[in-house]
Amino acid sequence: MDAFSFDGRLMQKMAEKNIAAATAVQKAVVPVIRGGDNCLFESETGTGKTFAYLLPLVQRLYFESGYDAKPKQERYTAVIIAAPTKELAVQIKNELSFLLGGDEKLLVCFGGSSIKRHIESLREKPFAVVGSPNRLSDLIRLKRIKAQNVQALVFDEADRLLERETEDASLELIRSLPKTIQFIACSATMNEAVRHGLSSLLETAEIGLAPDTKTQCIILPKENILTQKIAHWALYAEDRDKLDTLRSFLAAEKPEKVLVFCPTSADTDKTAEYLSFKKVPSFALHAGTDKVKRKQALDKFKSGSCKVLVTSDLAARGLDIAGITHIIQMGVPSNPDFFVHRAGRTARSDTTGINLIIGNAHELHELAHLEKKLYITVYPKELYEGKLISADDDCC
Repeated sequence: MDAFSFDGRLMQKMAEKNIAAATAVQKAVVPVIRGGDNCLFESETGTGKTFAYLLPLVQRLYFESGYDAKPKQERYTAVIIAAPTKELAVQIKNELSFLLGGDEKLLVCFGGSSIKRHIESLREKPFAVVGSPNRLSDLIRLKRIKAQNVQALVFDEADRLLERETEDASLELIRSLPKTIQFIACSATMNEAVRHGLSSLLETAEIGLAPDTKTQCIILPKENILTQKIAHWALYAEDRDKLDTLRSFLAAEKPEKVLVFCPTSADTDKTAEYLSFKKVPSFALHAGTDKVKRKQALDKFKSGSCKVLVTSDLAARGLDIAGITHIIQMGVPSNPDFFVHRAGRTARSDTTGINLIIGNAHELHELAHLEKKLYITVYPKELYEGKLISADDDCC
């Protein structure tokens, strides 16, 4: 990090997290963002994307601009960060709060929460607001976030924000801000269509018109985290037997911290209820979970007081929880990106992890195709007399 000559307070914060050297994505991206250019970048999960944009934004717009010394009446919202889920938004907010020392006002805003409360919070003039494109646009339209003061817009998990369900809201957010803002977009899976769409917005002068501003698209070489840091296992189970297989696996392996992915919200609730009935403490987390239960589930999972969190793909994107040793996927997702993002919740930083797929015959057939596409090796496993063994072991 010394190569970037950050403010001493930022350097101290990095030291507190025992971060002594920049990751590859940070080396590539930090100078671009710190210089004020637009930046579209892709890097695998667990490579440090969040700090790659937060560090230079804080350095340039908070410390170098003198924002930190402004009296309250002169402060304003300088940074807007759009995220696809509230969980990711809270995580980004917490990382930013850590970098700023915890005293600076920040706000997370999503639909489903009181807009009146968000408006009230904006009277504190937070340096940054993190939220959904819809709610951010609402607050700008109501002039509670003064668009003319916003200097940077970030799309975290840009491919999710530009999916069909959220694309219109995301584009509306872009168009509601000055054309001179700095625009940053990142993801672990920013495909060609997403990059082309964002580049077209920049080229057609919808955003990023500050004098001498350039747009840089940075695609980091794969670090092969999926192959080098994550072991991929598969267990065969008919649909009716999947929950029993899951419970048996947990009893055999006794993992430290497990994230279980289910295909639907209904499956998520059913799985958590089944595990709890079988005396395996667990919580469910999906789009329909109320905010109190969401917070309770995440807090207990993070603290380790509950070792099993069952979730839909709500938690697959960007959620960074320390100590997850195992990912369990109840079936194979139709979109390979979902498989990658799910698996990427383990093996964070310098750790390794296990990604288990519990699938029926059709799903394991699809997994074989995915194995070739992602250049991973999946090892078949079996449960025998309460132990997990390789499928080719002689258990007789």
